[in-house]
Amino acid sequence: MNTQVLSSQHKRLNTPDLSYVPLSKLYYLEDIQRDEYKSQTGTFEDVIMEDGFMDVIKVFPKDKNGYKIAEATHRVRALNNIFHNDGDPDVPIAVLHWKDGEDEEEVKMTIMRFNNTGKVWTLYDYVKAHAGTKYFSGDVSRLWREIFENMKRLKDKMSNAVVLSIYTGERSGQSVVKEEEKAREFRLSSYERKVVDVMIARLDHNIGIWQKKYVPVLFLRSYVTHLRKVAKSLNDIDKFSKYFQHTLIHVGAKVGDKNTPTTLPIDETSFVDWLKRINSDYKY
Repeated sequence: MNTQVLSSQHKRLNTPDLSYVPLSKLYYLEDIQRDEYKSQTGTFEDVIMEDGFMDVIKVFPKDKNGYKIAEATHRVRALNNIFHNDGDPDVPIAVLHWKDGEDEEEVKMTIMRFNNTGKVWTLYDYVKAHAGTKYFSGDVSRLWREIFENMKRLKDKMSNAVVLSIYTGERSGQSVVKEEEKAREFRLSSYERKVVDVMIARLDHNIGIWQKKYVPVLFLRSYVTHLRKVAKSLNDIDKFSKYFQHTLIHVGAKVGDKNTPTTLPIDETSFVDWLKRINSDYKY
């Protein structure tokens, strides 16, 4: 392989080394790559079978296991499906020779940057990547793994955005999960830990009773971020738990059922009006 660069009088850019290797020599890191989207893999299979393989697989320099994939994991999955039990064809690769494939942080950030130029990463994708990151400190890694496990465990009761908001207190943007430096330092204080535990347990239980389909996602996102703000202002777990219970009673009265649609607010103005009503008869 010949290493080349794109250069001019003022610029010098690395370019990958191009080559062919057996398909079996390509592998990916399950922990930090996003989950497979079966429909996307299937689409690639159809296109490849009809038009041929019109691409290259971006990989890190060769290591003891072969070539670690930086981009095009779904294409490789499609190729593996096509050639399952039918040989080991050579496939075109572009080796990112200037990248350190042994540096976990560089590998993770390269994968995230590459994949964000195609299908946008979801909150679930980001959390999965952070949960699989080994260079975060122990307490931070454990927290991200906890969030990831709760996203999977609670998927039939609340959205990933709602689960994440319980931990971060952010309703939108979620900079904690999308910005690496913030993700690396994300921790809960001892008080926040108590608040999160109470919210997860009570919402898990109550939404299970109410059934998720009767509790609008847009309401839940506003509701959990409001609860986090109240918890912060009260700075007392007993007072917060008491207020939380008060709101749960009002939510339960509005969830609706199969025959009666929910009357919980889903827009910001209606939510503020609802809060005024339920807070009017509450004494801290």
